[in-house]
This record gives sequence, structure tokens and C-alpha cells, in this order.
Amino acid sequence: MTIGRGVRAFGVTQRGVRFENDDAFRILSGPSGHVCVVADGMGGHGSGDVASGFTVSLTTDLLVAPGEGPAPDRIRAAIDAANRELYRRNITNRWLGCMGTTVALLYLPHEGQIAHVAHVGDSRVYLYREGALRRLTEDHTLRGYLQANPEVRAKHGDMKEDELPLDNILMRSLGTTETVEVDLTEVEVCPGDRFLLCTDGLWEQVGEPRIAELLQEGGDDVEGTCRRLLWGTQTPPGTNRTDERFGADDVALIVARGC
Repeated sequence: MTIGRGVRAFGVTQRGVRFENDDAFRILSGPSGHVCVVADGMGGHGSGDVASGFTVSLTTDLLVAPGEGPAPDRIRAAIDAANRELYRRNITNRWLGCMGTTVALLYLPHEGQIAHVAHVGDSRVYLYREGALRRLTEDHTLRGYLQANPEVRAKHGDMKEDELPLDNILMRSLGTTETVEVDLTEVEVCPGDRFLLCTDGLWEQVGEPRIAELLQEGGDDVEGTCRRLLWGTQTPPGTNRTDERFGADDVALIVARGC
């Protein structure tokens, strides 16, 4: 869909083997710019879908509304607001099972050629430019922390790559602490750029080389590209469709580009 002033974006989500889909996305345009958000919720008693759905709704509503101040400050304030409310609900409603969520956000202001990227957790934002895929976010997982801090690994016998903890041990998420650190970055937007926001249900199952191939094959068709990527979680090349790893996790993804 065209979401305003030459920006096209499309998103899809699909439930994995669980009863509820804990992943969510939202695309919204308003007076200040365009916002794309994906989130991967967690928590007991079906509260993961509540956390992710609330987060994508609140952050997009706050960012497209008229506002003053630098874009990074507004983005951080929007994510902080979602975190505070989720944390408040966890404190006052213990039956929710300590719900939380990751978040990955792309903000494209109407003015200028700068894209703002923010995230907490292991949902990712990629930039595909001139045939190359570049990850704009770093996972807030125990594995990611150890990869980025070799001195810590050395204290534990300098663990090899295959000895590191699994990716899904989160070091940061919304709703689990009263305050949260948000990673923000900026990138100049060039003609033909495509942005991919996705939860780990995509990047973990499909892999970055295949993601790059599917973005290349999709060209300017953001909807078709989304559907190719989603289908990639079901039938990766050279694998048996009955392999239980594929399609096991919930997926949410958005592809966005300028016209």
C-alpha cells in the first residue's frame, strides 16, 4: 500500500504452532511522517499477543501525531511510554504472566532523507541497497552480548561460536523492567532502498542469504516481497516441507520503500 508522500509499505503476520499469534505489526502515516513497527510478544496466559499488539498501536499513534522535538527523542518517548504501561500492567495484574515484547521501529519523517531506526530485543531492521543486505540492529540477547564482548567470553574459557547460548535468551525487552534502554540509529535514504522489519520467526528460520535473494526477486513489489518472505519460512530451498523447524514460530514482517 502507499502510505503517503511516495512511501510504500506492506506487512504480513502468521501464527506458528502456538494457539495465539504473539507477533504483531502496524504501518501508519500521519502529519509528522510514516511509521512501521513489528513486535514479538511473550508471557503466559495469552498475554504475549496483548503486549505486542499494544506496543505497535501506541508507538505508531504517538509518532504520527503532530509533535515537536528531534525525531530520536520522540521515538524514545513513544517506546518508553509503551514500556511503562506494560510494566504497570505486570505489577498490577500478576495473572498476565509477566508479559513483555520486543520492538523494531522505522520512522520516515516527511521532511529530509533520513530514516530513523529503533529497537529493543531481537526483532530486526534490515536495509537492502544495490544488491546488498545490511542489518541495522544488534540483537539484545545473551548470545549477542557475548559476541560483542570477547573479554567476557574469555572469563568463561573463551567459548567458541557453537558453545554460545541460544539466541532467544533476551537481555532487553519492553514491560519486564521499569525503564528500558532503546537503541537508535539513523541512515540516509537513497533511491531504490528497501527496508525490512521482522521478528525472529523470519530471520532465524530463513537466514540472511535467502532473505537477500527474496528481496532481490521481489523488486519494487513490496506486497509480493512480503509474501515471498513469509512463504520462505515454510519451504526454504533444499529442505523437506515436513521439517518441524520451519513455520514453527510466529512471524511478523514489513517491507517498506520509497517510490
